[in-house]
Amino acid sequence: MSYFIEVNLGIIFFYGLYQLLLRKETDFTKQRAFLVIGLMCSFVFPLITIESIAPEEEISTILLPEFTPDASITTQSGFDIGFIAYITVTLIIAAPLLLHAFKLYKTVKSRPGKYRDNYYVIESTDNVPSWSFFKLIYIGRSQELSNEDRELVVKHEMLHGKLYHSADMLFATLLCIVFWFNPVAWLYRRTLAKVHEFQVDAIVAHQHGVAGYTELLVKSALTGNGFLLTHHFSQSFILKRINMITTIKNRISNWKFVVLAASLVIYFVSVSCSEVDQQAEEFKQPEPWTGEVFMVVSDLPTYVGGQAGLGKELNSVLKYPKAAKEKGVQGTVFVEFVVRPDGTVSDYKIVKGISEDCDQAALVAVSKLKRWNAGSHEGKPVAVRMVLPIKFKLD
Repeated sequence: MSYFIEVNLGIIFFYGLYQLLLRKETDFTKQRAFLVIGLMCSFVFPLITIESIAPEEEISTILLPEFTPDASITTQSGFDIGFIAYITVTLIIAAPLLLHAFKLYKTVKSRPGKYRDNYYVIESTDNVPSWSFFKLIYIGRSQELSNEDRELVVKHEMLHGKLYHSADMLFATLLCIVFWFNPVAWLYRRTLAKVHEFQVDAIVAHQHGVAGYTELLVKSALTGNGFLLTHHFSQSFILKRINMITTIKNRISNWKFVVLAASLVIYFVSVSCSEVDQQAEEFKQPEPWTGEVFMVVSDLPTYVGGQAGLGKELNSVLKYPKAAKEKGVQGTVFVEFVVRPDGTVSDYKIVKGISEDCDQAALVAVSKLKRWNAGSHEGKPVAVRMVLPIKFKLD
């Protein structure tokens, strides 16, 4: 669940940055790059976990029997009503996409075309808009277009393919299906589609003249909508496209790049660095033991109540970190400590861990074990260094 939350927060975060800093800019290539990078970062960054890395130490102290928490602090897997409802709605949302994909396939199979510069171009007399999907180009109402206009439409759609706009839209659409409950995801997709059109319009108009190209846009505005996944030459925001073509292009200010770069780093650190549960703040390291510490003794320290008492006490204080559960973190944490001659404990240390939050949870739990009988050597109470393995396991 935390991954879903972090991805959606990322989508909202990057869309907010776009609206705040880039919405009124006219460098559509950089706008598109930011929107795509934002989607990718929202999807990938929560999957990355950064933890502090320390050299692994050899465990040469006295090792206690491994402790495995009972079922009260492990997690059970299974489906619940909320998950079933989410999957149901997701499938309902995905149905139109599958239907459009099927219609796209039928259209391609039923219309003859020809290859042109590695693109498959289909010309049709049907009253539908021209569109493209990767290397496939469909020209609707081709009989009404002059040779020059048809050439402009083809170049326009080829640019969509050359710039991999269809990949952007496919990824954005899939995210909308998975995160259908987030309205910003749908706004993000629509904004990305508009930026695609602005980017291609600017290039084609620059290469072939603004007047003729804007005239073609006006003539094509009366055609209807097409497929969900494709780019359409005719779009409902035709006046906005013409305005963007005729607007003087300005460079994006350097300070905006600095802000965007800093925001990207902040977002990465906030979602990728390991989170430590609040219980870690409760841990207070006692004053270290400064005397001699034994590793071989005549009589080992024992917990008051024996192993049964130790297990019962650990079960009452050990908490499986929520973030570790959701990420599926499992393994054994080795906690080192010193049992002093008076039975008190100090010098807590993780000698081998699995994740920062699990390590801290184990450290906190062991620090709450206060009732130890001191060890002795040759009849004298001594300080003994020990290691308690704690196994975190998900059922």
